[in-house]
Amino acid sequence: MVVFFVTVLLSARVIAADPAAALDAHLASHPGGGAAFTFDRPDYEGDLSSLPIGVFDSGVGGLTVLEAILTFDAYHNDNLKPGADGRPDFEKERFLSLGDQANMPYGNYAAVGKLGYLRELILKDAVLLLGKRYYKGDAVRFDKPPVKALVIACNTATACGLDDIKSLVSRLGVPVIVVGVVEAGARGLLSTETDPDGAIGVMATVGTCASEVYPRTIQSTLGRAGRGVATITQFGSPTLAAIIEGDPASRTSAAEHGGIDVRALVEAHRATAGGQAVKLLSTRLHPLLPRARGDRRRICRLEERPRSRFPPRKPVRRPVHANARANEPKCR
Repeated sequence: MVVFFVTVLLSARVIAADPAAALDAHLASHPGGGAAFTFDRPDYEGDLSSLPIGVFDSGVGGLTVLEAILTFDAYHNDNLKPGADGRPDFEKERFLSLGDQANMPYGNYAAVGKLGYLRELILKDAVLLLGKRYYKGDAVRFDKPPVKALVIACNTATACGLDDIKSLVSRLGVPVIVVGVVEAGARGLLSTETDPDGAIGVMATVGTCASEVYPRTIQSTLGRAGRGVATITQFGSPTLAAIIEGDPASRTSAAEHGGIDVRALVEAHRATAGGQAVKLLSTRLHPLLPRARGDRRRICRLEERPRSRFPPRKPVRRPVHANARANEPKCR
């Protein structure tokens, strides 16, 4: 099992009215994969089984998704029948993990009217993984393997770019599987052992919550499973992702801020659902908050917990810098 890591610095450009159409034109004018954000289509002819699986996010949060994939064991590796066999299901696969830390967090772009820029970033992430080109130091390299599947390990990128990426690979005739993290999270609720009639709390970025992608996907998933309509409360944190990434402007630790956000979600839930039990579906960043996880466990039964002394916090949206560092992908 081999994992490669790439940190991406995507170039900032004038945003086209239709990022997908602009990318199509760019790919058509650079068909050989030699230019930035292009790939060579012959790489996707023949047997692709030896290629790695690509996983991307706007920062380090996607590593928690990658960890879940690396340790996943739900099938017998020898006969593919359901049931764990003590061996990771993907033990013979290679992975390429990408993080666009120059433009993180993606979750705030849509909230400040930069959806077009966000869609461009997401499409560039996908094309970068499809191609071989990257920078190492000051030299352009072409020895990065292309990928046979794309895992969008980002809530906002799934909400705002999943359809774009699926449409792109379909138009180009590239046999690449595309998977988003939101539907997987919603399906995970079906396997929980807590109260099936309980409410659901969603913690994510402002943009993810504003998109309503989790409520829509959760209700649809529960409906297909024959479950009733759930009570869903969301809380969008404008700053937690940046703090986890190491934002030097923050004066609170990631664990402290995570606890504050959890309590804010609890209070928001109390205001709408009273003492109904709640299951917390958090973003892929929250496993990085070990001390805050105690707060998550304590809100499993809200009616048994005294009222929090923390008032509901009004989110202050973190400003998004439209001019990201002008550079191409770099590998480390």
